[in-house]
Amino acid sequence: MSGPRTIGQRRGRTRKAQVGAVATTLGLLLVVTFIANYALEPLPAQMGALEFQHVLLLQNQLGRIQSMTLASIAHPDYPFSLGSPVTLGSEAKAPFGHPSAGSLSAIGYPQAVTVSTTQPYPPLWNHGSMCTTLTGSGCGNTQSNVCGSPLTWNESTNNTAFTFTLTGSNDCERVNITGNNNVFTLGVTGSNLGYFILTLFGFNNTVKLTNQFSGSNFHAFFYLYGGNNTYQGVSGPTGGHLFLNTYFIGQSATGGACPSDNLAATDHWSITGSSAGSSIQNLTWYNANGVSTPYHQTNGWPGTGNSGTGNHVGWQNLSGPTPCAFSRTLPFATTWGGIDAHAFNDYSGSADVALDSMAVVTSILGGSSVMWSPPPWAVVQSGGVPTLQLTLVLFVTTPSATVFGYTTAYVETQLVSESVAVISTAGATLAIQTSFPHAWLAYLNGGGAGAAPGTTSCQGPASACSSLSSTTPVTIVAGFSVSSILLTEAVFTVGFD
Repeated sequence: MSGPRTIGQRRGRTRKAQVGAVATTLGLLLVVTFIANYALEPLPAQMGALEFQHVLLLQNQLGRIQSMTLASIAHPDYPFSLGSPVTLGSEAKAPFGHPSAGSLSAIGYPQAVTVSTTQPYPPLWNHGSMCTTLTGSGCGNTQSNVCGSPLTWNESTNNTAFTFTLTGSNDCERVNITGNNNVFTLGVTGSNLGYFILTLFGFNNTVKLTNQFSGSNFHAFFYLYGGNNTYQGVSGPTGGHLFLNTYFIGQSATGGACPSDNLAATDHWSITGSSAGSSIQNLTWYNANGVSTPYHQTNGWPGTGNSGTGNHVGWQNLSGPTPCAFSRTLPFATTWGGIDAHAFNDYSGSADVALDSMAVVTSILGGSSVMWSPPPWAVVQSGGVPTLQLTLVLFVTTPSATVFGYTTAYVETQLVSESVAVISTAGATLAIQTSFPHAWLAYLNGGGAGAAPGTTSCQGPASACSSLSSTTPVTIVAGFSVSSILLTEAVFTVGFD
């Protein structure tokens, strides 16, 4: 039989209970500390890796939709309606890591691609008005502000020397000339004149400018197309603020993309007069062989005397296609639409993977967008003719339609119609409206799709063009030195399930 318990025995049992409680608490603290450290360091890294793998999976899945769409266009016997999976959520890391959700939505207007062609647009030759100042009773110099409705003279001639003179106040004129071996002299003798624009296409022509100009703020523009052309300034102005701009554009006689080669290298200029006022002469050589130089400027007016304060001559070389003489650029086709898969990514930056104008692009928060799979565009030689091959797809969707969650959604596409056209052109321009400017700029500036060097630019707010994470649509413009466009247009309906 046990005897009565003593006070000492009770104290021993109390100490054992306290030790057990402390041990349990310490054990729980160790577990909590382990979980906390795991949640702060290893878990985010592991989940971030899973979210990155999800972005790669989305790239492959939208790349598959891109391929299936192009296969539907290229093969009439391809299945009429197609479905392709898109995984919305990332994987989870049990037991503490949960998946990140995603969404799938349509990209609608105004994000689009517009194709513009350059077509001949010659004036009506040997017609127009030689009257540089128009009054109510005919030609004269009494009516002010007549430059709002410019007068035009169109001349088609060869082996001819002729003079055109601006004599009065507020005189303005546009002169178009086509032909070879001509000498055209422009006399400027009035004061406070308006402007003069000369567009000339031909070879072995000479343009002379005589400046007995006594006013201020006169602007003249000389566009010399062809080759072996010469621009001469044979006397300097006596007035101030004369602005002269001369452009040598090496267009071949056979047409085609302008300029088609470096014919501008055969053009020359000289200034033999002097200037008594603040004037500037800018000279620009356009060529298509990739030669570009920074803008240079020198003080003084080249020629005899170099007199005058604040006189300058500036010059540069530019590369890339330009419109031909006597032509106009017209929009030919516009398509829009696409698909955007958004990964919300709880442990890393949110990301977008999009089928944008038939290119698969990726943008991760905090980083610039990149092109994962380029669009089906290329410049090829077709029968000896440089041809831009384009496949443009119009996706007909409900722009507000969006699916959200963690499961797998299906994109169902159906080809509605397609057409093929061959267009003769003297150069082509693509305007791509997009929320992924960095991807398109890098692709086109790198020669992607055969874009001509130096022709790609971003049009839109400067903040949106330069920002890595802006969602404001901008327009990326690129030029192509081609003589033909092979354009395939297709219409697809797109649904999400």
